[in-house]
Amino acid sequence: MNLHLHNDANVQKKGSRQMSNAPPSCVDFSAMLPVGFFKALADPNRIAILTSLATGARPQTVSEVAERLPINISVVSRHLKILERAQILASERRGKAVLYHVRVAEIVAWLRGLADALDACCPAGVYTLEDDSETPTTNPQPHPEATP
Repeated sequence: MNLHLHNDANVQKKGSRQMSNAPPSCVDFSAMLPVGFFKALADPNRIAILTSLATGARPQTVSEVAERLPINISVVSRHLKILERAQILASERRGKAVLYHVRVAEIVAWLRGLADALDACCPAGVYTLEDDSETPTTNPQPHPEATP
């Protein structure tokens, strides 16, 4: 799924293709919005695991995470792997134990970059909601093929 943010004033349709007149500061958000990241966070158990690890004082083993939550250890293990594949967690083997921790610096840097890109492309106040419909505050451009 690709997510493209724009307002109707910045897009012209030509045939089946859309051509953007958006300012050059806009970026392709599909590259910045990894589906796996959001899918990994779409489960309440994984949110609980992430919260447990984030509030812990140190990296934790599967057993330590499972002790803090009302979730079976095998389910915790499966969810930890999903969070790791989504690059939300990192793991480190120490002897027989595998310790998991939240990749806080990387996630914060990514979210800040995403916020900056959204702000540059879609500054606050570009859209307002009136009468339950999205209305750009800028004047929309007429469709190039529209007849008077």
